Amino acid sequence: MSTIKPITIETIDDLLDYGYTLALNCQPCDRWVMADLEGMKEAGRGQQSYVEMKFRCSECGEIASKQLRSPLAWKEGQSPFTANPT
Repeated sequence: MSTIKPITIETIDDLLDYGYTLALNCQPCDRWVMADLEGMKEAGRGQQSYVEMKFRCSECGEIASKQLRSPLAWKEGQSPFTANPT
């Protein structure tokens, strides 16, 4: 019987390694943005825990909530979060 090894996703590097994205939501502004994970890594924050990070809205300054998005949740082009309005 094989054992499935769990993965740990805690840092910016982990998110990038496993293909996850991090969406940020500002409830007062009713706005969603995707965190620039590559930019954070390039700035030397790859080993920092995204769990402990606090993100602020660039419009109003309120703390944004985080949503981890799996690379397996949607087939390419079918995510309702990335669909272009027609």
